[in-house]
Amino acid sequence: MRHQNPPKISVVVPCFNEEQTIATCLRALEKQTVKLHEIIVVDNNCTDNTASVAASFVGVKILQEPVQGLKPARNAGMNAASGDIIARIDADSRVAPNWAETIAKTMANPKVQAVTGTGYFYDAPCKKLVRSFRNVFAVWLNRLVLRHHMLWGSNMAVRASVWRTVVNDCCALADIMEDLDIAMHIHSHFDAKAIAYRPRMRADISARRAMVSAPQNWRYLKMWPYTLSLHNRPRRVMLWPAF
Repeated sequence: MRHQNPPKISVVVPCFNEEQTIATCLRALEKQTVKLHEIIVVDNNCTDNTASVAASFVGVKILQEPVQGLKPARNAGMNAASGDIIARIDADSRVAPNWAETIAKTMANPKVQAVTGTGYFYDAPCKKLVRSFRNVFAVWLNRLVLRHHMLWGSNMAVRASVWRTVVNDCCALADIMEDLDIAMHIHSHFDAKAIAYRPRMRADISARRAMVSAPQNWRYLKMWPYTLSLHNRPRRVMLWPAF
């Protein structure tokens, strides 16, 4: 009997001044139960030691992206990836040891085009309570509103062929939720079941982005309805005040 070769998984980590978190992130990737095909750290004009810290890890590729911004950095890394599956995390993501294994097993289903998972806020109080709260709102409430699962930039993977299908359609505008944008384009090209959610695909993340001023949080929340409006999605929500 001929056994199918395991998929090659590339991991892309966009970075801007992440010297405090990148080493922990990369150590977690080194401890995966299945071997990763490649790890690409995208240096998006870092002015600290992010690139040198990342370069100290054997086999990590450093890619320079001079155009500032998450979307250019994301695109540069994902376009350069040579694996069958392109996973993407943040520089402060801490993936579980079976993270890549869960991706590979999920993608063994040919109907699944992309997958996302869960995680704790590792620097927030009451971690389990906060995770439960996050999962209700970030996973299941989004599923109800969107009619398909969300993808989270801190913990997601797509087939390389799917990325090549949607990359030129993805919105280049500022002030959008770029990972939500990717999810909606994948849904448009495929169907609601194309995006899977796997709790075992765990990547713990920092709560630092929420630990900012009220005006900054407000600007972040407003990106949600704006991104939905670009895709002509119904605005049913009183759940996000920006609506």
